[in-house]
This record gives sequence, structure tokens and C-alpha cells, in this order.
Amino acid sequence: MPEENVAGPKTLVAVREAVATFAEVEGRRPRFIVVRLGDDGDDEGAAVLASAFADSGFDVDMGPPGQTAQNAARAAVENDVHGIGVALTAAHEVTHISRLVRSLGELGGGHIMVICRGPVPTASRDSLYEVGAAAVLRPHEDITATAAEIVDILLAAYQP
Repeated sequence: MPEENVAGPKTLVAVREAVATFAEVEGRRPRFIVVRLGDDGDDEGAAVLASAFADSGFDVDMGPPGQTAQNAARAAVENDVHGIGVALTAAHEVTHISRLVRSLGELGGGHIMVICRGPVPTASRDSLYEVGAAAVLRPHEDITATAAEIVDILLAAYQP
């Protein structure tokens, strides 16, 4: 087996093991909802994000396309998720994410992590972190590695 193919499966196995550890601590696997905010773009980015988290062992729900930040926040809180994955598609995404983070806080979901993925310029990426995104991924970045980081953060937060 070529060397470059060895790292991926080991990373995925490690993430799945961390998810299993989290499930023992929390009593359930990490749960995420994946959404696309606004009405521009397609749902491919959301599908990629949802598939990557599901492959890593997370419980994943897909929200309907073109949601408002307030509706996505409400769904996240009502479904008692640990995080919300957002497929980014447009230049005004900082506004969407800011509204999402604010809405989560207003609804008692300030602890819910916001993970973004899309073709984000560096300046917007920094702005997304400033408004409360926990992670901002570009399409070429390894979602499995990010899933590992998310599980580590969740484990730290939920350790008794």
C-alpha cells in the first residue's frame, strides 16, 4: 500500500475511536446538523460536510437548504446538537455566521460549535473566526483532521 494512503485510514480510525470515547463520556455520539444559509449556491458543500462528519462517526442531520440563521439556530437547539456545520457559498457569509452565532446565544445554544466550510478568502476567514466560528475550512482542507480536533474539544468540554 502506498505511503500516502496509509495516513488517511489511520486518521479516520483514530477519529472514530475518539468518537467512541466521547460517546462513553457523554452517553451519545457527537451530534451535528449541517445547513446551507441563504438562497444562493448549491447543496454540494453541505453534502460533503455531512458525509465527512458521518464517516467520522458523528450523528448528522441535514437541514433544509436555504435556511435563515435564526431557523438554523432554532433547529440546532431543538435537536440538542453539539455543533452546526455550515456550507459557505457567498461573500456575505460573515453576516450569516454572525447572525447564526448571535441566534444560538439568544436561544440558549451558545455552547454549540459552528463549523464552516467553503471557498473563503483569507480576510473573510479571519472575520468568521472573529464572529464566533470554531473552525473555517476551505474545500481542499482535510475534514477528517478537523473532525479529530472537534472531538478533542468536545471531550475537553464534557469530561467529568
